[in-house]
Amino acid sequence: MIKKINTIVLVLGILMAALIGGINLTSSRIVYADDIGALEKEPLGINYRAEILRDGSTVLSFDEDSYIYKINGNVVFCLDKNTEALLGVIYTGKEFNDIEITDPNGFFRVDKAKLRELELITYFGYNSNPGKKQWLYTRLMVWESLNSKLKNLTSPTREVSLEEYQTFKNDVLNKVNVYKDITSWSNSAHTIKVGESITLTDEYNVVQNLVIPSEINGFTTSVNGNQLTITATKQAEGGKLFFRQDKNNRFYGTSLIYRSPGSQTVANLRLGDPQYGSVNLNVIKNGNIKIVKTDSETGQPLSDVEFGVFEQGSDTPLKTGITDGNGVLEFTDLDSKTFDIKELRTKETYRLNDKVYSVSVPAGETVTVNATNVVKKMRISVSKHLDTALDGSGTRAAGSGITFDIVSLNTHQVVSRMVTDANGYAISEELRQDDRYQLVEHTPEGYQSTEPITVEPTGEDGKIYHYIVENNAKKSYVQIVKVDEDTGETIKASGVSFQLFKDGQLVSQQVTYPSMQTINTFTTDENGQVTLPQQLTYGTYTLKEVKAPTGYVLSDKPLTIDITGEDTLVTVRFKNAAQKGVITLSKTGQVLTSWQTDANGVHTPVYQDQLIGGATFQLTNVNTGKSFTVTTQAGQVLRTPELDLGEYDVVEVSAPKGYMTDNTVYRVSLTPQAQSVRLDVKSLSVYNERKTLSIPVQKIFEQSEQFTHDQSATIGLYTKEAYHENGVVLPAHTLVGLQSVTGHDTVIFNHIPSEMSVYAKEISSSEAYTVNEQAFEVSVSSQDAAMAQTIVIENTLKRGSQELVKVDASSKEVIAGATFRLVAVLDDYTEKEVGTYTTDNNGKIVFKDLEYGHYFTQEVATLPGYLLNPTPFFFEVIGKEAQNVKPIEVANEPIPAIVTEATSETGGKVVYTHEQIKEVAHFSHLVIGQEYEAVANMFTGGGQLLGTQKRTFIATDTTHQEVFYFDVPVGHYGDTVFGEELYRKGERVAVHFDLANKKQTVKVLEPKINTFAKIGGTKDMTVGEHKELVDTLTYTDFKNGKVLVSTWVVKYGTDEIIGEKVEQVLELDGNGEVSVRLDKIDTSKLPAGKYTIMEQVFDVSEHNGKVEKGHLISEHVDNTDENQSFTVSQPVLPYTGSENSVLFTWIGFVSVLGGAWILRRKQNA
Repeated sequence: MIKKINTIVLVLGILMAALIGGINLTSSRIVYADDIGALEKEPLGINYRAEILRDGSTVLSFDEDSYIYKINGNVVFCLDKNTEALLGVIYTGKEFNDIEITDPNGFFRVDKAKLRELELITYFGYNSNPGKKQWLYTRLMVWESLNSKLKNLTSPTREVSLEEYQTFKNDVLNKVNVYKDITSWSNSAHTIKVGESITLTDEYNVVQNLVIPSEINGFTTSVNGNQLTITATKQAEGGKLFFRQDKNNRFYGTSLIYRSPGSQTVANLRLGDPQYGSVNLNVIKNGNIKIVKTDSETGQPLSDVEFGVFEQGSDTPLKTGITDGNGVLEFTDLDSKTFDIKELRTKETYRLNDKVYSVSVPAGETVTVNATNVVKKMRISVSKHLDTALDGSGTRAAGSGITFDIVSLNTHQVVSRMVTDANGYAISEELRQDDRYQLVEHTPEGYQSTEPITVEPTGEDGKIYHYIVENNAKKSYVQIVKVDEDTGETIKASGVSFQLFKDGQLVSQQVTYPSMQTINTFTTDENGQVTLPQQLTYGTYTLKEVKAPTGYVLSDKPLTIDITGEDTLVTVRFKNAAQKGVITLSKTGQVLTSWQTDANGVHTPVYQDQLIGGATFQLTNVNTGKSFTVTTQAGQVLRTPELDLGEYDVVEVSAPKGYMTDNTVYRVSLTPQAQSVRLDVKSLSVYNERKTLSIPVQKIFEQSEQFTHDQSATIGLYTKEAYHENGVVLPAHTLVGLQSVTGHDTVIFNHIPSEMSVYAKEISSSEAYTVNEQAFEVSVSSQDAAMAQTIVIENTLKRGSQELVKVDASSKEVIAGATFRLVAVLDDYTEKEVGTYTTDNNGKIVFKDLEYGHYFTQEVATLPGYLLNPTPFFFEVIGKEAQNVKPIEVANEPIPAIVTEATSETGGKVVYTHEQIKEVAHFSHLVIGQEYEAVANMFTGGGQLLGTQKRTFIATDTTHQEVFYFDVPVGHYGDTVFGEELYRKGERVAVHFDLANKKQTVKVLEPKINTFAKIGGTKDMTVGEHKELVDTLTYTDFKNGKVLVSTWVVKYGTDEIIGEKVEQVLELDGNGEVSVRLDKIDTSKLPAGKYTIMEQVFDVSEHNGKVEKGHLISEHVDNTDENQSFTVSQPVLPYTGSENSVLFTWIGFVSVLGGAWILRRKQNA
C-alpha cells in the first residue's frame, strides 16, 4: 500500500513539473513565410523624449529612439516597446491570426478589432500623409492603443510637444471613428428618366474619396461635397454603376506581423481594400412634345390657349393642356410615334388656329411645335363738321384736313393716325381687338377743343366704329370806347365813326332794327361808345377812325383787335389828342461848369456864366386861377408841359441855392393856332446872382476812467440835397469838404457856396468812441455873412451793461450770496480789477455802465454744499447798439454723494469662484440732464486692482442707482473690496473707497479637500472578502450649508470606474472632516488589483423639496494618490513571460527528483 502511495506521489510530481514547465512555453503553430527581410532603419531627425506608463504598472519607461524602421523598404511600426529592436536580423512576416501576442510577457494582445484600429491609425496618421513627425506621433498612438499611456513628451529643440501630439491624436481618432468602407447609398436602386437627375447624399462621407468619371455608361456625374448627382442622357443604359478609390499598395493590402527571436515585434499595417460604392439605375426613355404659342404679329407669348394631343385621325384627345405665362405647354411621357396636335380654344380676342400639326416623337427626345394666333381686327371712322367758317361768312363747313390720333390705352402710345378728306371723313387702318383706344383730335385753330372719345371694342371681328365730331368756332362781341389821350377819360361825343377790316377786306354786319340792313360803318352814341351788332369769329381785325370828335385831331393810327374767343366781350379804347401851348424859360447866372474831385472824394466847384438850374417858377392860368411850378435844369432852356390855351403869370418863387431870387412877375399869353398846328410856343429869360461861405467846427472827446483810448476823428461837409446846374448834377449828401482833427481842436471849411444847403457830420471816430451821427446844419447871422456860426461836435465813450445769473446746476434754482470779481483786460493784456459783486436774492448781478473794452468775471466764493465754478466768463462791451445783452448763466453743481454695498448674488458676504459678486452703488445730489460716468473698481484686501467696470448715464433725477456684477478673477481668493468713482466731463467729482469698510467687502473662498481611503480599516484586503470601504474627507474654507459629495472607485492609474458612484448630501460648516461610506460597492466582488477613490464636491439648490446638483466646488481626483488608494490581493500563479517562471520550473524539477529519491528509498527498504 505504501509503495502504491509513493508511486502516486512520484507521478503527481512528474505531472506538476510538466505542468509548471509547460506554462512557461508558448504554444507554437506553423508559420507560412509571406515575407522575409532584414530590419533596417533611417534617422528620424527629431530630438525627443517620451515618458510612457504601461497599463497596470507604476514604473515609467522612456523612448528616445530617433529612427524610422523598415523591412524590404516598407515602413513598420513597433508592437512591443519593451523589447529592443536588433538591426540587421532576419524577420519573418505573416498575416495576423485572430489573436496575436506581440510581447514575451503577454501584455500586448492584438485581436481583429484591435488590428482594424491599428490599421486605421497608421492610415490616417502616417500612410495618407507621410512625414517624420507624423511617423513619431503615429508610433506613440500605436503604443497607447496597446495598453500604454503617454505621460509626457518633450523636445529640447521644441520640434514636438505633448500638446501638439494630443491635437494630432484627436484629429486621427475622429477620422478613425467615422471611417466607413462603402457609401451609405451603396447597392441602392433608382429609376431615372432621360434628361432628369438624381442626387445621392453619402452620410458616411466616402464619396469624396472615390474616383468618379464625369461620363459613364451614358450618364453624366458631378460631386459636390458628400453629394453625387447622376444625370441620364439619351445614351444612358440601365444597370449597375461601380465606383472605387484609387488602390495604392502603400495604403491597401494585407497587414503583416514580423518576428525575429530576441528582437522587437513589428508590423506593416495596411487597409484591406479601397473604399467603394455602387448604384443600380433603371432608365426610362419616353419622348415629349413642347408647344410654344405666340402672337403672329408681336411674337409675344400667349397664355391660356388650350391644345390637345390626338392619335392620328382621331377626334378624341389623349391629353389636353393650357399654355402658361410664357406661352409654353409641354406634353410629357409620350410613346415614340406620331401624334396630331390641335388648338381647342384660344383667347377671346384672337382667331382660332384650325391647323392640325402632325408630330413624330423620337424616344427620349422633346419635339417643339411653334404655333401662332392672329388677333381679331377692327377699324375706326369719323365725320368732321365745323359750325361756322372763319372767313366771316358765318356758313357751316366740313372739317377737312383735320388729324386724329388713335391712342392705345394699354401702352398709351399712338398706334394709328388719320386725316379727314375734303368731305370731313376719315377711316383708320386695321386695329387689334385686344386693346382699348382713345380718339384724340388735333383741334383746328380758331375752334373749341372736343373731349377724347374712348373706343371699347366688343370683340366682333372686322367691325367699324363710326363717330361724328363737330367743332364750334371761337367768338366774341366787340365794344369801341372813345377816350382822351391825355386824361384817359371817355370823350362823350356822338357821331365818331369807325370801319373794321379783316385780311384787308371791309367787314359788314346785319342789323334788324329799325329794319333789316347791312352796314360797314359803326358810329358812337352820346356816351362815345358803340357795340358791334354781331359777334366776331376767331382772327385778327384792324379798326380805323373815319371821323374824329370836335376839338380833337383825327387819328391816323389803325388799332389791331385779336379775337381769341376767351372773352365774351372785347372792349377797345380808341384815343384822340387835343391842341396845347408851351412856354420856354431861360434862367442865367454864374453856375458850375464842373466839379473837381480830389483823392479823398471832396468836390470843389468851377464857376462860369450860363444857363442855371434849380430856379423854381410858379405859372398861374389867369383865366382859371390854377397854378403849377417848374424848376430849371442847368444848361437847358426850361420847356413847360403842354398847357391849355390862355394867359399865364410867371414869377420866380425860389432861386437856386447860392443865388438871389428875382421877384418880377412876367405875363405870357398862349393863343389858338391853325387846326393843323398842335402847339403855341412862347419864350422868357431871367438872370440871378450868387455868394460863398466859411464854416468853423470844434471837436470835444470824453475822457476814460479805465482805459487809455486814441482820440481822433474825421469831419465831412455834405450837400444836404441834390445840387443841379448847367447839366452838372451834384447829388444830395455829396462830400464838399473834409477835415481831420486830433484831441480837442477847431477846423474851418472854406469856399462853400453860401446858398448851398450843407451840413457837417462826423465820418469816423476812434474805436472806443461812439460816432456822433448827428448832421449839424450850418447857421449864419445874415444872408450876407461870410462866416457861419461855429458848430460843436462832442464824442462820448461807448458803454454797456452785462447781467449774470447764478443757478443750481440741477434744479436751476437761483443762488444768492455767491461772490464774483470783475476784471478789465487792458490793451497790453494786463488786468485791472474793477470790483467784487455778490448775487442778490434773485441770484443776479448786473454790471452797469461799463466802458468800451474787454472784461471777465469769475466766481471767487460759493455756498456750502456746492462745487466752486472757477471758469472765467469773458465778455466784451462794444456799445449799446451792438451789445449782446444775453445774461451769463453760471451753474454750480451740488457735490455728489456715493453709498455702496457689495454682496453675493443672494445677499451673502462670501462667494465661491464660480459665483458673481454684486455691487450696488447709490448716487445722490446729481444734476438732472448731465452725463456722468460711474466707475466700479474691484481690489484685493491689500489694495491691488483686480477689475474695473464703467457705466455712462444721464441723470434723470437727482439720485441714481447702478448695479455691477463682477466675475471672480482666476486664481483670486480672500477679501475682495469694491470702490466707486463718479466723473463728469472727464473730471472726478466724487469717490467712495475704504479697504476696511465691511459693507464694500466680500470674501472669495478657496475650498479644498483631502481624502484617505481604508477598506476594513486598513489599506488592503484579500479577494473575496467583504469589508467596509470608507473614504475620510477633510475639508477647509467651505460655506456653512449643504453640499453634494460624489465618490467613486477607479482602477489605480486609470479612469476606469469600478461599480457605481455614491452621491450624498452633507452639511458642512466651513472646516472639518466627514466620512463617506461606499455602500454601493460590493468589495467581495473586486478582482485583485489596486484601486483609487475619487471625490468631488458640488454646491446644491433646493426646489420644491428636491435637491439639485450645481457647480463643482472642489475635487480630489488623482488616480495615483496613495492616500486615496487601497489594494485587493490574491495568490498570483506564474504566467508565461514572468520573472518567476524559472523559479517555478526549478521547483517542479526538484519535486520530481525528491519524489524519485523517496521512491528509491522505499524500494531499498
